Amino acid sequence: MRDAQHNMELAVEEWVEKGSAPAAIVATKYEGGDPAKGVKMTRPLCPYPQVAKYKGSGDTNDAGNFVCEASK
Repeated sequence: MRDAQHNMELAVEEWVEKGSAPAAIVATKYEGGDPAKGVKMTRPLCPYPQVAKYKGSGDTNDAGNFVCEASK
């Protein structure tokens, strides 16, 4: 994807050029490391000191089912 939430380069560019730090970036792992084989899982990369926490329902392989929150 070519948006700052899914592309590290665009996220850093927006941060440096527009002063807009990313709230989280979605990392993607592909089946066998090959994008042509499809997505195996996604997970949010949260800014320190936050960590990704599972919401408690939904597919654990979907970043949409996680939130970034302070580590305990």
